Amino acid sequence: MSVVFVVDSDSPQRLCQLMQRLPGADVTQTVGRALSFLEESAHDQPLILRHRLTAARAGDLIQRMRWVRPSLKVCLIAKNPLIKEYFSDPETVALTEPLCEDAKARLNELLEIANRKTESVLEARAPMLRFGRYVALEELGSGGEGTTYRGWDPILRRQVALKRSTRTCLASVRRTVWEGRNASSINHPNVIGVLDCIHTDSCDVLVMEYVAGGDLAKKLDEGRRLPRREVYQLGLDIAGALRASHREGLVHGDIKPANVLIDGEGRFKLADYGASGTGYQELQGWFRGTPGYLPPETYFDRSYNQASDVFGLGVLLYRALTGELPFGGSSLVELMEASLMQVVPSCRWADPNSRMSWLLESMMSKCPDQRPSLDATIGVLKSSLRQLDAEETTPQSAQGRPEASRVTGMGRGALPTALLSASAVPSPARDTEQVC
Repeated sequence: MSVVFVVDSDSPQRLCQLMQRLPGADVTQTVGRALSFLEESAHDQPLILRHRLTAARAGDLIQRMRWVRPSLKVCLIAKNPLIKEYFSDPETVALTEPLCEDAKARLNELLEIANRKTESVLEARAPMLRFGRYVALEELGSGGEGTTYRGWDPILRRQVALKRSTRTCLASVRRTVWEGRNASSINHPNVIGVLDCIHTDSCDVLVMEYVAGGDLAKKLDEGRRLPRREVYQLGLDIAGALRASHREGLVHGDIKPANVLIDGEGRFKLADYGASGTGYQELQGWFRGTPGYLPPETYFDRSYNQASDVFGLGVLLYRALTGELPFGGSSLVELMEASLMQVVPSCRWADPNSRMSWLLESMMSKCPDQRPSLDATIGVLKSSLRQLDAEETTPQSAQGRPEASRVTGMGRGALPTALLSASAVPSPARDTEQVC
């Protein structure tokens, strides 16, 4: 008997939770694809369908699916309370968010049934790509240094991420081991954990924690921006991860949206420590990092230190807040010139918080010694988050007052107290800046 989980489009966290617990399930967002899957699938493989749910739509959907496969158990998860009252047949379980204890227990029962089906499906799939005891379920992405898969650990019965590096030379082998050792030495909730490292005749594989929410780059595609609260939380999460890395003597070296993953609870996690450490230049023979996120000093002597990570975080937050990079260009030379010569554009149009504007400008200072410490950065982000909470709880009449009244007397040389207390950071010059 097949089990189909239909999740309301307004419950993305529930969808991520189901994807985590059902690694062998097929996931789709279209009814046509779901019906084709039920018709063509030779096994009772679980199916997860993300769909906009109303009582009428759900009834029609269930009727169409049962016409294709009569022996079908359906679990509906929606925020509309009418869903629960509309269905009473024993083969349909309707749950409404937020789930009560009885609903959670019922959902867990169905997940156990679906997981048994999942294991039989994994055994029936052939041929499968295996790395040691791990099974690759689907490809998540590929690049010049290898391919990443969503995988399954049959012994511990959990999903994992498998990063396969093609063994082209000794340097690639050393880089895989380097990344695994560096990442596994950091114990922090906002750093992707490395669980294992496997060597085969043709490749090397890192086994890592699997995060179902995808990376930040997908969220920022096509100039999209994050809400202010998410930007502040992004800064706190990644700054905390970098602080833990620096305490271990590791510099990340490649801060960018593609290396920030989002879990089902909305937390941001830092990934890819392949460029961390002091010996990376010898492995690559060139500077590390991604153009557009590189600080000016890396273009001269290829040096990358803790202040360079602060610069990369500043660029990341600026892009998340405004939807664009602070230093633009269509080629490496143009990006280099912009990073060296251009003044950081103001972000006050995207965030009226004067502290945030000063913080980002200071983080992207041309001189590494003038960038704030991570402790100072975290202090400003926390105070900005508290200010945002206060703004949201302030009555509407008070919110109508001009923003300038809150920053009166803050001249060009003034900086937020939290930033000055942790690091002496001169205000960034607005006319010209010189590289130290």
